[in-house]
Amino acid sequence: MKLLVFIRVYSVVFVVRSFFVLFLCTWGGLAQAAVMAHVDRFNISEGETVNLTIEVTGDDSGDPKTAPLQKDFEILSNNHSSSFTIVNGSTSSKSIYQLMLRPRHAGPITIPPLKVGSTATSPIMIQVSKMQARTSPTGHPTGDVWISMDIAPKQIRVQQQAIITIRVYQAVGLNQAQMSEPTAKHVVIERLGDDASYQKQENGRAWQITERRYALFPQQSGHIDINPVQLDGSILVGGASYFQTARPIRVRSNTLSLDVSGMVDGWSGDAWLPARDVSIEESWPQSNTKFVVGEPITRTLTLRADGLTASQLPELPHELPDNLKSYADKPVLKDNKLHDGVHGMRQEKIAIMPMQPGVYILPEIDIDWWNTATQQTEHATLPARTFTVVAASAASSAVVSSPPPLSQPPAKIARPVPTPVTQPLRSGVAAWWQWLAIIAAAGWLLTLVYVGYLRRSGNIRQRNVSDQAAPENLKQARKAIEAACNNDDAKACEQALLQMAHLQLAHHLQLKGMPVHSLAALADYCDETLKSEVLKLERLLYASNRSDVSIWRGEALLQAFRQSKSFTTELGAHVDKTDALPGLYPD
Repeated sequence: MKLLVFIRVYSVVFVVRSFFVLFLCTWGGLAQAAVMAHVDRFNISEGETVNLTIEVTGDDSGDPKTAPLQKDFEILSNNHSSSFTIVNGSTSSKSIYQLMLRPRHAGPITIPPLKVGSTATSPIMIQVSKMQARTSPTGHPTGDVWISMDIAPKQIRVQQQAIITIRVYQAVGLNQAQMSEPTAKHVVIERLGDDASYQKQENGRAWQITERRYALFPQQSGHIDINPVQLDGSILVGGASYFQTARPIRVRSNTLSLDVSGMVDGWSGDAWLPARDVSIEESWPQSNTKFVVGEPITRTLTLRADGLTASQLPELPHELPDNLKSYADKPVLKDNKLHDGVHGMRQEKIAIMPMQPGVYILPEIDIDWWNTATQQTEHATLPARTFTVVAASAASSAVVSSPPPLSQPPAKIARPVPTPVTQPLRSGVAAWWQWLAIIAAAGWLLTLVYVGYLRRSGNIRQRNVSDQAAPENLKQARKAIEAACNNDDAKACEQALLQMAHLQLAHHLQLKGMPVHSLAALADYCDETLKSEVLKLERLLYASNRSDVSIWRGEALLQAFRQSKSFTTELGAHVDKTDALPGLYPD
């Protein structure tokens, strides 16, 4: 028993000692942390990359602090791998950080110490050689990517347009490529249209060429240097295998220089306009040249220039004669950027208000411009325009007094006849036409009287026919009312009363425009007793509680109906006395 207890105690002690020894070994291994950094090369050219590797052995207390690198380098990629091993009870860990760096400038650059946990890397010095910029676009493309930049013309005047053409030659595919814009001091640069792509065989290789154009406008004379454009991207290396990697590249174009002259000596124009072509035109919404006082005339002037932006085009003159007022809208400026350059347009709309009638002349508009192709001064001219303004009353009277063509007498009647006998003949003819007009008017009057008589006679005959048929129909309607009242049928009584009203009041209501479509309207034609019963029936039929209809009794309404000799006792309120209605019980 004692032996068993001893064995158990010894086993526990052995396990504890083993864990303690393992802990000491592990702690001792981790405590021996080391950090080392190195680069793949120390001399590089501007635009190239350098690979920085940081190895951390031992205590892995975090990633390296790479913020100090941002001052002199672009960090293009940052990869990390780690491993952990135990050999004969000895534990070791290792982390590797690989950074791809691209220098921001040429010259000697120091990779600063990078802190990793409680320790740091050692500084590393590298040398970056300045890239030799090409000063000419000529030469054969080399490498995998090549950029050329050209400008035409190379000698221009201030504010004249020059075209920059950039061509990117690609022998391999590019990924995530970005190209900068051309820059220079004291110029305005506008991109033209879309890129053009084509293929070309040159220097023994097939090239995919992308062409991009810009319009440049110098704002002052002198020598101008145009900075090279720069393309950043990556190309795939490793052939067609599955282990392809992207290699970043940076390519720059050549630089450009431009000599800019000033304006032509002795330029007399109001605005300096160096262009390939300048034109001016106008449009009028009205097709005629005669207008009315107080009515606005809209005049649209459009100035176009080939080789200038809309902001370079001057304001057009609006000189008007006296008694003409003008109201100008905000000008419309538009640039059409095509492959051959910028085409500017300035459009102005003016509302001209004539205040007095008369003949007005709008003066000629003449704009001087410099032809960059012929190196001569030319003129864009809009001829003078003449138009007439008449008074509003004169315009309206002219319209009214103009007789239609058919009313004009024949030409042979207008000619004078030398024989004196014709004078009394014309007087007799005039008198004869006067009598004919009087007779015609009298005939029209008699016709209207006769038509009125016929209509009146027709109405009387129609009414007599209706009156002759009325007694038989009224008897049937009266029987329907009595039957409904005796059967205590409220809905049938309503229909019978409205039918009775239609028969007895049809003629009168047709003349007066007062139809009867409800019991309330019918009540206005009844005496007081019958009116009270009719209104009671209506309230019962259209009350919210429709169950009361079943308890209606028609005895009271039937008695009031029999005692009433007419639907109304005051015919003057709704019916003329000459149109008195027959009684309910005609003889």
